[in-house]
Amino acid sequence: MRRRSASRRRSPVQLGRNSRNSSQPPSVDSSACQWDASGVPDEQALALVTKVAAFLSERPVPDRLAELGLPVLVIFGSQDRRWQPSSFEDYRRVPRARIEILNGVGHTPMLDDPDTTAGLLRGFALDITSH
Repeated sequence: MRRRSASRRRSPVQLGRNSRNSSQPPSVDSSACQWDASGVPDEQALALVTKVAAFLSERPVPDRLAELGLPVLVIFGSQDRRWQPSSFEDYRRVPRARIEILNGVGHTPMLDDPDTTAGLLRGFALDITSH
């Protein structure tokens, strides 16, 4: 099993190229690979991306959440390059969903704006436990 050095990160293009040159389905969208994959063996990174792509293509996440009947906090970043921020509209059909859009934040609000994200999570947890 080959590991990459911690200083080397795989780009979405590199992982996408790996998916096209492997026996994995070509439907894996390399933009799903936008994370720091340093230190993760190629085979594991590609397997994860393939599973995530399959999960997302089977059934929309809002439909899965709607079936749970539980309160849900959905946080979107206005600068998310992975998902269109307008896709928050899909979550309106989830009963008891609270949707928050953070301005100037990308795909990982917990990294881009940890204080605001923590505040939202804390407030949400307090709100649902007080009812």
